[in-house]
Amino acid sequence: VQLCADAGIPVVVVPGACAAIAGLTGSGLCTDRFVFEGFLPATGRMRRTALEQVASETRTVILYEAPHRVRRTLSDLTTAGLGDRRIVAARELTKLHEEFLRGTVEGLAVRYAEDDPRGEYVLILEGREAYEARVRPADDGEEAARAKKTAQKRIAVLVADGVPVKEIARRVSQETGMPRKEVYAIAAALREDRPESGFNRI
Repeated sequence: VQLCADAGIPVVVVPGACAAIAGLTGSGLCTDRFVFEGFLPATGRMRRTALEQVASETRTVILYEAPHRVRRTLSDLTTAGLGDRRIVAARELTKLHEEFLRGTVEGLAVRYAEDDPRGEYVLILEGREAYEARVRPADDGEEAARAKKTAQKRIAVLVADGVPVKEIARRVSQETGMPRKEVYAIAAALREDRPESGFNRI
């Protein structure tokens, strides 16, 4: 493109599918400022350095990953101190089995310890700035109350759908970072208020 520009030859860009932008757009994470890192180095010092840079990055981070390396990348991100960061694993974008999996880095690592990753992945990681703003205690408690209200709505939907309480506790804890015991207690209380549902309480 630079050679064409130097020679005065026009270059026309035709918009097309871009996994990085599609994943970011569908992630629900901050899109104001982001950085595309592509694939992390596979091994050694370069990988450790890249992980350190990702950990300190203030912007939303977009990574590409192959299915056979997803588990290791999630594990390495957890080791780098990012276990409670929000992350979205977007797989098979624009294809038949497109899927967005949302949770924390540690939560998705636990999930993929049981399920085999399949398809090509885009990992969208919450930046340090958004993370610190989310976990910083609000003086008036409004932020914490808002987060809890959002979690309660999610719990109510899952209870109404008949999802077992233990599974609700696992899912909502992974998605929101709320302690699993607290989620379980809320879900169990809602289930008690719905005796007509006929669902099991375990």
